[in-house]
Amino acid sequence: METETQVDLIEGMGDEHATRVVEEMAADEAADLLNELEEEKAETILDGMETERSVEVRELLAHHEDTAGGS
Repeated sequence: METETQVDLIEGMGDEHATRVVEEMAADEAADLLNELEEEKAETILDGMETERSVEVRELLAHHEDTAGGS
């Protein structure tokens, strides 16, 4: 599914449901998606995720897209 479609779907979900969906995604795909969301929505989702998973995704988000570690 294209990122734009994913963004539309996640933005239309409640925060709890969106968090569970993103949490089930591969970390790099979750980082790509969260990078496209409004910062507040992305942060809410990250805050709702299990700590270990949130840290993993946050680390990917910290890398610039064009670097080797980027998402």
